[in-house]
Amino acid sequence: MFKIIVSVLAGLTISGTALAQEFGFTGGFHNSSASEKNGSGSISSEIGYKLGLALKFPMVDQLNFKTGLIYSYRPFEYSGTSVKAKFAYLDIPVLVEYKFNDMVGVFGGLVMGIKVSDKISTGATPTGMEDIIPLAQVGVSFLFDDLYGFDIYAERGLGDIYDGAKDYTSFGANFVFWTY
Repeated sequence: MFKIIVSVLAGLTISGTALAQEFGFTGGFHNSSASEKNGSGSISSEIGYKLGLALKFPMVDQLNFKTGLIYSYRPFEYSGTSVKAKFAYLDIPVLVEYKFNDMVGVFGGLVMGIKVSDKISTGATPTGMEDIIPLAQVGVSFLFDDLYGFDIYAERGLGDIYDGAKDYTSFGANFVFWTY
């Protein structure tokens, strides 16, 4: 079932490039954090990365709809149990961007992260891992030479990553190359 959902979403994203006003590639780094619910340990983050496709559809005047399909690697270390967890998600952003001018804009909306893999270093898996995580995202976008840009963003989890964690947040920056 999971493979069917991912295949349909990938097909919709790829077919959307034919209708998109702007199509590009994105990649970047982010630092995520969370806190333990029961206080038995702490969660420290490591630098993760993102790679994927970006699509932008003009709506009206200075408003754009932004979406894409982005592979997002999110590593964590659980110090109370010395467990290192490495999770990978396919992120599907659903964002609205307001452009102040041709170079600067702000955006916000939701991102759905669909888990595609997890690796635990000690073999002990945190219980109740979520297969889908909803995230709220806000950020600032910059564009240079109508092709090169970057986004600075903050994400906040709208649910738990797993049963023992709460308050998931992520801060990062992405480079975007628009091919039009």
